[in-house]
Amino acid sequence: MRYLTSPHHQAGAFAFVVAVLMLLPGRAVPPVPAFEWADKVVHLLVFLALTLLTIRSCRASDRCQRPVLAGTLMILGYAALLEVTQGIIPGRFLEPADIVANSLGVLLALPLQSLIHRS
Repeated sequence: MRYLTSPHHQAGAFAFVVAVLMLLPGRAVPPVPAFEWADKVVHLLVFLALTLLTIRSCRASDRCQRPVLAGTLMILGYAALLEVTQGIIPGRFLEPADIVANSLGVLLALPLQSLIHRS
């Protein structure tokens, strides 16, 4: 597990897990109980965390001139790609509300990463 000490590996591993879970066929998806919008809250939190990890990874790279912009655009594109791909998987659907929740998670990560980076 020493490979997961790098910010690049952490972001990549988390992005892989997100893709696997989001692209499971419909019947394989575990239900998200609790309350009506629990699924959207999960989307928001997952993409908030993924954005923070990706920006951290970009900051650790000497090739990334604008880590916040690069990380944000990467994850917005990744979120959109995953949602569109869900539309072609049996039992899954492209849900505009999921795209909104994913995007909100990305945008909420921006002030948080600013606070984290300062400390």
